[in-house]
Amino acid sequence: MKNPLQVGPIRQLQQDDRLELVEADLLKPDGWASVVSGCQYILHIASPFPIVADAKCIDIAVNGTLNVLRAASKEPTVKKVVLTSSCAAVN
Repeated sequence: MKNPLQVGPIRQLQQDDRLELVEADLLKPDGWASVVSGCQYILHIASPFPIVADAKCIDIAVNGTLNVLRAASKEPTVKKVVLTSSCAAVN
């Protein structure tokens, strides 16, 4: 959410009290429990996507997603998790 131009349209959706946008460190599993606490739905739409993916980028994408999924699996209020991808996933 560092680039305001990219998240502007999404932030407009936040006007609805049912939507909260959060940013957390994908590689810090301990931080995700508080982020997903009380959530019913999780949209995981963030991942680094450089032109050439190195081992660090892949580690962030894979382990970051696993951290989100693990936290969601421990939170009883979560009904659904939606993961998105992009053309960056196909190298």
